[in-house]
Amino acid sequence: MSRRASRAATTSNLRTGFYNGQGGEALSSSARGWTKNRNRVRFDDRVKLGPVAYSVAVIIGVALLGIVALTQTVQATSLDYRLSDLGGEVAELESQRAELIAETARLSSIVNLQRTEVATRLKEVPDNEIIR
Repeated sequence: MSRRASRAATTSNLRTGFYNGQGGEALSSSARGWTKNRNRVRFDDRVKLGPVAYSVAVIIGVALLGIVALTQTVQATSLDYRLSDLGGEVAELESQRAELIAETARLSSIVNLQRTEVATRLKEVPDNEIIR
């Protein structure tokens, strides 16, 4: 390599910061630790779980899912009981309504009978008289 080319390479390497400090040679990209399509910084996993801790974490997760499923089931059952109670109440109110309709019909028929011509000709009998 000529002196001029070596000097240009050294100045170029100094500007870019990839100078190895020995003989004016620049460091290659693989010597710098850089390769194509690789991250410069590695991920350091600080939390390391052993087999026991992993098993405990899985058991806790399964327990939480079980508790959630149990609460949903209990909620559905309590709603079913409420609906059943309301259904019984509806049936009771419908039977009361039917009784009230029958009572209304009976009372209105008594009022209508009292207004008829036959009913107006009837006499009242005193309670103490005996009819023979």
